[in-house]
This record gives sequence, structure tokens and C-alpha cells, in this order.
Amino acid sequence: MGKTGTATSSAIHSIPPTSPPLTKDRLTIIDVLTNYRPRRFVVNTEALGYVEASGLSAVRCRQLAQVPGDVTMDEARMQALLETHLPGLGPQQRKWILDATAVAAYHADVEFPVVRLLVCDDAPQFTLVTEELALCWVHEGRHYKKLLPSIPYHQTLLEAFVQRFWLYYAQLLAYRQQPTPEAATRLAGEFETLFATVTGYQALDERIAKTHAKQSCLADGADAPGNSLAQQPGRTGSARPGAQTRCELRAAHPRGRHGLGHVHDAGGDRYQTGSQFLSLHP
Repeated sequence: MGKTGTATSSAIHSIPPTSPPLTKDRLTIIDVLTNYRPRRFVVNTEALGYVEASGLSAVRCRQLAQVPGDVTMDEARMQALLETHLPGLGPQQRKWILDATAVAAYHADVEFPVVRLLVCDDAPQFTLVTEELALCWVHEGRHYKKLLPSIPYHQTLLEAFVQRFWLYYAQLLAYRQQPTPEAATRLAGEFETLFATVTGYQALDERIAKTHAKQSCLADGADAPGNSLAQQPGRTGSARPGAQTRCELRAAHPRGRHGLGHVHDAGGDRYQTGSQFLSLHP
């Protein structure tokens, strides 16, 4: 981690050679964010709220509440306490508890910057780790590339819509350079127009509708792509289960792809704020 003046910067450029095999789960996301340091877990109010919301039974929640609270522990101790206090856990129940206690420990960390915003795809393992999620337009565009129509007319429809998709994305990139209220209003309207398109090609129309449905997750309409967290008043504090405030499509993409994760921190406190993002790539 480097520091110049009041701005700090940190980056995870590659996967350490001794890191465990990659899995698509929430613990791996936290591993990346903490540069693969030993995992930490804590049972606190946040963790208990998360497991309750996940669907853990009331009996199991009460058993988990008997584990010493607000004590940060390593994975071996956490697993041992689960065997003692919650014997016979099923795989899904164990996953809920480990996810909850790992996320809670990450949010409570005072030794490592806590990322508040991730730019990623819409995979479920990204949720709850940070206060805010931003869905990358490049990742969203990949869904359209997976459509493989065999009928020439459908191919033409898909090509025409994809062209409109990337033209809109180009406008978002331009907006990020010169954001204005007028442009934000215009882009919001154009989003509605673009993703209300009905082509008659069922697979394409279903994909368009899925993208349109994500508008409900946009923060502040079309001006979200250009705004950093640091510029948005009232967005302070760490995340907690059920408090994920927004999930937006952003015209943002990493400038480099150095391994699995790349984190930028332009803020001055332990929460990563400013023009930061995390990108995870296969």
C-alpha cells in the first residue's frame, strides 16, 4: 500500500502463488479484497442478522448466538466452535454461517481498507460483501454475445440491437468525462427507450428485459456512471446485511487486467472511496 499526502492506493495485482484453488464463492471474494491473508471470522450482530436473513433456522441461530461474540478468530477456531456449538450442520447451513461471519469480520476490520464499492458482474457471491455494487456494462454486453440465432433475420435484429447497446455505452463514457444534469436526464430517457425495445426475436427480447430490470438498481438514474462514492453525500459507514443501498450499471472498466483482482483506493480513511473498483476476471 502506498500513500502520498492524504490519498492512499492499494492494488491486488495477481494471485499469490500459495493461494488456495479459486472457487466462485463469497469467501474467495473476501480473500481477494484482503490480498489472501489468513481468513478471519467474527460472530456479532451483523453476522447473526445475515444468517437469519439467509434462512438459517431459529434453533441454529440461537446456537450460533452462544458462540463467543465480537471475538475475531481464524478459520480453524471458527470450524471447531461450529462443531462444538452447532453439531451436525449441513453444507448449506455451514456456508451461510461462514459467509456471514467472514463478511462481518471484514467489515469490522481496522487493519485493512474496507472496499465500499465493487464493479463486477451480477453473480450472487458479490452481494453483501460491500455496501454498494456496480454492474459493469462490458460484462452485461457479454450476455448478448451468448445469443446465437440461426435465422438470418434474428441475426440482423441482434446485430442492430448490439450496435445500439454499445453506442449507448459510448455516450456513458463521454458523460463520465463531462457530466451535466441535462445529459443525465437525456441518458436516463435513452436507457428507457433502448431497453424497452421489442424485436420479435424472443431470446433477444428476454435478454433486453433482464437488462431493463436492472434499472431499479441504478443509483440516481443516469448520473450514476460518472459519480464516485466520495462525491455522494450521506454514503458513509460500513455495509451490513440488508443494507446494500444500490446496485448500478456503470460505464467503468479496469484499465489493466493483472490477474484476478485489481483494487484502487483513492480515499483517505480505511473505507475505499473515490474512483475505486474491483474487477474479477476469469
